[in-house]
Amino acid sequence: MDDYLTQLMLARHLQQEPWMNKDNPGAGLTHQVSPDLSAIGGYYKNTLGKPSFYAGAEYMPIHAGNFSAGVDAGAVTGYPKMPVAPMVAPTATYDFGHGFGGQATLMPDPTNLKHSAIGLQMRYKIGGKDNIPDQLADALRKLGKKEPTDVAGNE
Repeated sequence: MDDYLTQLMLARHLQQEPWMNKDNPGAGLTHQVSPDLSAIGGYYKNTLGKPSFYAGAEYMPIHAGNFSAGVDAGAVTGYPKMPVAPMVAPTATYDFGHGFGGQATLMPDPTNLKHSAIGLQMRYKIGGKDNIPDQLADALRKLGKKEPTDVAGNE
């Protein structure tokens, strides 16, 4: 099975309030245990500007070509009303190929739905076949095997 490094690129609330943090960087890991089930965990800077950590499972039973959809479920920290809150978030992924993918997640706020957010992440395969570290190593090996050229570009 595959492992992924995820990077939160953008998060936007359905209704942005002036007090809401608009800069939500984050990163996580996904460890696939079956074609439909993965363990997930990570960190992001939340709406309040505080650190949030999450852990749980990702269940993706819908597959169509490079597209998959399902739900993330688990727990998240960093919010004052609930130091550890339940997390249930519909999610969809798309595999662009060569170890890269994208993910969109709807993060509902059960206390106020208009404060719910949509997060967009990049996914980088770090385990299994066609992973990013192996691709970089192959490219560097190929660069090292090139014949030297002169200034005019002749070999």
